[in-house]
Amino acid sequence: MKLKSLLNENMLGDLPSSKLMKMKWNPVADKKNTVNERISPAAYKRMDGLHNVRNMKSAINFLADIATELEDEGFDANEVYEFFMMKIKRNIT
Repeated sequence: MKLKSLLNENMLGDLPSSKLMKMKWNPVADKKNTVNERISPAAYKRMDGLHNVRNMKSAINFLADIATELEDEGFDANEVYEFFMMKIKRNIT
């Protein structure tokens, strides 16, 4: 028998990699890096110190809950991020 015929995928059965849990790509996590690149560490630190920490933590927790609900409804992370940005821009400008 030829070596190629012995090594075909049918003889190997299920490969271990096919049993691994598939991870979703998270574009929101990637966007954090681009935001951090635009804001200097000093500016970030100053902005972070100009608001009530408790209010910011509450706001972040609320957004995380809403994001989870939207993702459970079938929206992907990029759509959720764009939705939040649209809401924020409407209220700021």
